[in-house]
Amino acid sequence: MRAGVPSVLPLLLGALIVALAPHVAHAAQITFITPTSPFIAGQSGTITWSYDPAATGAAPGALGTLSLTRINGNPNNMTPITTIAREVDPSAGSFTWTVPADLPNASDYAFQFQWAGAADAATRFSGTFFSHGWAE
Repeated sequence: MRAGVPSVLPLLLGALIVALAPHVAHAAQITFITPTSPFIAGQSGTITWSYDPAATGAAPGALGTLSLTRINGNPNNMTPITTIAREVDPSAGSFTWTVPADLPNASDYAFQFQWAGAADAATRFSGTFFSHGWAE
């Protein structure tokens, strides 16, 4: 009967995977909705995003850091400008931000959402947008 033992092994492994599946952590992710219009230096603007708690990304309940970056023409050459907020709850779907009064005019700004404790691959960026500010 030893010949039958190896044929049972795939069934046991399959049962183990099914039993453990509910214990595997789901991930979460955001997708930026704004900016859809320019932000104006010195004024408030609302940054919005959609939240998918079942997407590939960070662990559920993870908070994140929302930052402003400049793309500088090349997505691999981003320049961090400022941290907008830390410990952002992604399920909130929005954050109201007062644009710094000294933010220069530029059309290559983007928002960045970095999950706490997650790999860089889980970081999300908005599309580029224009900011009306003081002239550079």
